[in-house]
Amino acid sequence: MTQDTATRGHSMQRLKRKGARRRQLAGLIALPLLAWVLYLGVGNLLLNLRDTQAWLTEQAGLSIRWESGWSAYPGHLVLTALEIESDAPAFELAVDRARLRFSLPALLDRQLALSRVTLEGLRRFGLEDHRLEGDGEVSISGLRLGDDGQVAIKHLELTMPQAQVRRGNTLLADDIRLAAKLQLAPLRLREQPGLAVARFVSGTLSLDATANAWDVFTPYLRELGWLDLAGHGRLTGELTLEHGELVAGSTLQLDSPALRVIVDQRKLLSPVGKKDNRQAGSRLSRGSPERYRLRGGGQVIARVVNGEAGPFMALDVTLDEMLMQQPGRSAPLLTGRRFHLSARLAGADLIDRPRRLTSTRFEWEGARVPDVSALASYLPAGGALALHRGSARLEGYLAYRQGRVEGKLELVGEQVALTLAGRSVQGSMRLELALPEIDPSQRRLDLSGTHLEVSARGEQEALPLTTEFTLEQASLTSTVPLNELLGAQGPAPLNGRLVVQGSVARLDVLDDILNPAGDEDLTLEGGGKLVASLLLEQGQLAAGSRMVVTTESLRARLLDLDARGQGSVIASWQQGEERPGVRLDASLAQARVVRSSDGGLLIRDARLTLTAENDATALATPPAGLRLSLAWQDAIMPDVAVLQAYLPAAAPVRLQTGQATTQGRIEIAAGRAHGQVTLSGQHIGGQLLGREVTGELSLDLELREIDLGSGYLDLSGSRLTMQAATSASDHQLRTRIVAREARLGPLRIPTQEGPAPALEGKLVLAGLIANLGFLDDFLPEAHGLTLAGNGRFQADLRLANDQLLPGSQWRVQASDLAVGFLDYVAKGQGRLEAEIDGDDDSPGARVTLMLPRFSLQQVGEAQAHVSGRHFTLETQTTRFSLDPQARSLQDVTTHIQLPIAEVDDLSRYNAYLPDASGLALLGGRAGLNVDLRLEGLRAHGDLVLQAFDTAIRFGEQHLEGDLRLEARLRDGDLATRRFDASGSLLRLDNIQRHDDQTRGKPGWWARLDITEGHVNWTRPLQLDARLDLAMRDSGLLARLFLSRARQWEWLGQRLTVNHIRGNARLHLDDDSLQLREARLSGGPLEMRADLAIRDGMPDGSLYARLGILAVGISLEQGEAEVRLLRPRQWYERRRASAEKSGASPKEPTTLPEGPGISPKPKEPEAILEEVMPSQWQQILDTQALPSRGGD
Repeated sequence: MTQDTATRGHSMQRLKRKGARRRQLAGLIALPLLAWVLYLGVGNLLLNLRDTQAWLTEQAGLSIRWESGWSAYPGHLVLTALEIESDAPAFELAVDRARLRFSLPALLDRQLALSRVTLEGLRRFGLEDHRLEGDGEVSISGLRLGDDGQVAIKHLELTMPQAQVRRGNTLLADDIRLAAKLQLAPLRLREQPGLAVARFVSGTLSLDATANAWDVFTPYLRELGWLDLAGHGRLTGELTLEHGELVAGSTLQLDSPALRVIVDQRKLLSPVGKKDNRQAGSRLSRGSPERYRLRGGGQVIARVVNGEAGPFMALDVTLDEMLMQQPGRSAPLLTGRRFHLSARLAGADLIDRPRRLTSTRFEWEGARVPDVSALASYLPAGGALALHRGSARLEGYLAYRQGRVEGKLELVGEQVALTLAGRSVQGSMRLELALPEIDPSQRRLDLSGTHLEVSARGEQEALPLTTEFTLEQASLTSTVPLNELLGAQGPAPLNGRLVVQGSVARLDVLDDILNPAGDEDLTLEGGGKLVASLLLEQGQLAAGSRMVVTTESLRARLLDLDARGQGSVIASWQQGEERPGVRLDASLAQARVVRSSDGGLLIRDARLTLTAENDATALATPPAGLRLSLAWQDAIMPDVAVLQAYLPAAAPVRLQTGQATTQGRIEIAAGRAHGQVTLSGQHIGGQLLGREVTGELSLDLELREIDLGSGYLDLSGSRLTMQAATSASDHQLRTRIVAREARLGPLRIPTQEGPAPALEGKLVLAGLIANLGFLDDFLPEAHGLTLAGNGRFQADLRLANDQLLPGSQWRVQASDLAVGFLDYVAKGQGRLEAEIDGDDDSPGARVTLMLPRFSLQQVGEAQAHVSGRHFTLETQTTRFSLDPQARSLQDVTTHIQLPIAEVDDLSRYNAYLPDASGLALLGGRAGLNVDLRLEGLRAHGDLVLQAFDTAIRFGEQHLEGDLRLEARLRDGDLATRRFDASGSLLRLDNIQRHDDQTRGKPGWWARLDITEGHVNWTRPLQLDARLDLAMRDSGLLARLFLSRARQWEWLGQRLTVNHIRGNARLHLDDDSLQLREARLSGGPLEMRADLAIRDGMPDGSLYARLGILAVGISLEQGEAEVRLLRPRQWYERRRASAEKSGASPKEPTTLPEGPGISPKPKEPEAILEEVMPSQWQQILDTQALPSRGGD
């Protein structure tokens, strides 16, 4: 075989194989075409057979019919005049053309699964008794129908430019333009009867139609019973569904030019779940309003809103140019600009109807009542307010929620005829009716917040009556159903409490309640604000009710009192033993109270309360049956003297001048009174126990009992507190007096004419005295007696004829007592007793003061210098009187005793010694005993001072030892403080003398006896006395003259002689100590001296003769000069010169000749006057001198 031949063979084989493949392809293409042609013939034939429709009806449980059908391929259908109907549930569908695409595998599985359905020319769609008719198109995708009857739609879109909705034969909406997009959840139609299918529907729906409000909304409101809607108009809506429930934002609105609302108030006020009782009985009048009809142009809007408990349907009805009518009345009850009704219906489920109403609200805007008498059925018959004629404006609302009604209505009229509190008036009125709660199920009615304002006047009145009331609280409960109260005759059977607030023009508006007592014993005038708390039982006021009228100008008159001010009147109903009683309380602020008899101003700016009680329901009874009470607080008494008329003439307290604040309470019943009165002031002038005082005062007067007939009173329990200064002293008086028993009488009545009767009675007092200085005026001032301190006191006083009787006592136990006498003050704890003695015609008084332990100080000094025990002071008078002018000092005796006392430092008494006198007490303690008696202006007594280990400075010498002073004071004159000191004694014992260079031996003593002398008890002392002197030796005087002359020290020792006696004159004044005419002698020594110490410097002269020797010593400014030449003549000349000049003796310039110095026969001493000092010393050394030298 050649290569060409082989090539051709291969080509032929390839051609054969290509032809076979073409033939196979043509067979493959022809087979489907033949099958499709066969399907078109056979399938469309079967589709248009009646048997096919019957088979489908049997399989689906639905009536399915169509006029003709066409299927281009399996799973595709086009049906004309398609109708589907079902009896259970009632369902129908009619369309001109339906295009369907379904799944063959699902169909083989006995399920109808339509992937897409297009319905053209929708003529009718019905579910139960609702039908949608018109012309529209429907597009469905994802529709599945199983052999068990379950159906589901994934998406459905409906568009109807022209449609209508019917419920049965009733046309609900016409001229509808509808667009919807819905989904249907899987369900079995047989298991969801009626509109229950809607629970499986979700999507959106838009519509625009003409509808009737009654047909659209009534099915949802029918079960409410009290609300109906009617009217034809344009209906629009935008609805969104989720499983058959409307979603928040879904809205349905009806606009109508003639909309009607019907409200049945009896059903609205009936308890929830109970039917209205149309047979209301005798209380229900024939003309009682039941169904109100409101009409006007407006709209109804229903929308779904999300709430806390889930979605709800909000229904809003608005009427413009509203007219409201009552049944049986042709005239309108109301006309208005707008009426609005809003309601909340629980849930948003289309199937859940009728709706359960959760709340509703009625509002009137710009309404007017043409005739207010039409409102009479709403007011209680026989009440305080009745409307007769006139027109008024009305605004307000009523709201219903959970079976309860609340609201607020405002009625305003300008020319209204009415009856207010039994008085026919005409004028303007304003009624704001508040209804916080009306609960028909509990028969509860709350009118809290209701306000009535009336400005009107009667025919005979020039001024309008302005009355204003507000029911702050009005919680009432009816004994009958609330709907039976409408139009009821007589008082409404209501129980509860009313709290009323308002104002009245005159109190006579309340005449039926506030009828004052007869004979004008108690009268009230004025008008003002009113507050009341009233309890109702079966429509009548009950015990516990209370009414208050507050006024800017209230006047109350009682007995002799006339009170005016801002105030209030309170009427209260109280339960008595047999019947209710009335209590009247009148309160005044900023009140002025005057006595009607003389116009005297008692108090101002007071808070005054007047109370009247009676067991009757009104106060119009004889005054003997009244119980009256008068109380006041925060009152100012411009002049306390006006109160004196109410105090007994002999009371221990007298009020004269000053302003005070006061409060009190007095109750009067059956001719007797009792109560309390308090008075306090800062600058009160008056008398306490007859003594003028000025300062603070606080008086708590307990009026336990006052017999208005006899004038006797019991003030037991009264308290008086005062802090004041007397007219004679700046010391503050502070005391508190408690009257444990105070029975006095007869009481002076302010209106009583003639002199006040003499007072008699008994006072038992106790208290605390903070400053006993108030007794100073009763103590003799000339004796310097004063009292200060505090303590508790008790008093038992008996009075007759305005005087204290003998036996009256007063005791004070003082914890800090200070008693002044002369120039001294004694302090300590102690007891003070005062007693009236003598006889009734001429009583006397005695005051005794005892200090078991005391301290004593000079007046003006800060510290005490004496302390001791058993201090007593007693002062008494034989003629006692509370009148200072009737007291005489000549009848007063004061006895002062300091039996045991101690001076802590004698140097304190340097103030009694002349300044710079060279005499000073350097220290030491001393015992003191004083017994002093003052009789009138005369005084006498004894003072003993005993000191041990004391120190005294005299010149440049210091004395240490014991001192005893016995001052005998006689025939003293208290005016000049001058005493006869004769008999007084000064002793110095156990003395040791020393100066800067020498110290003497102890044991020196001295005694000074005043044989004749007077002392002025001043600081410093003024003393002029003649003394008898006695000393152990003369060293003190010798060293005083020679202390600065050291070269003559031996002379001082020679002049010191024991057992010295003599006399001298001693003079003390303000600035000097003077010792004159001193004559001393002892053994061979004789001394004469004159000495004066001024400014701390001694000046003087001394003449001493020792046996046959004599010497003269002079001191000038403390410097000593010894004279040995004719010393006696020198001394005599110095004394004579000093007496002429009144100064201390000094050395004369020339020695004058005279009788005192004329030559005499020379005696031994004269011979020695010419001896030189060395010769004088030699003679003294060789001469025996007995008793020489202690020092």
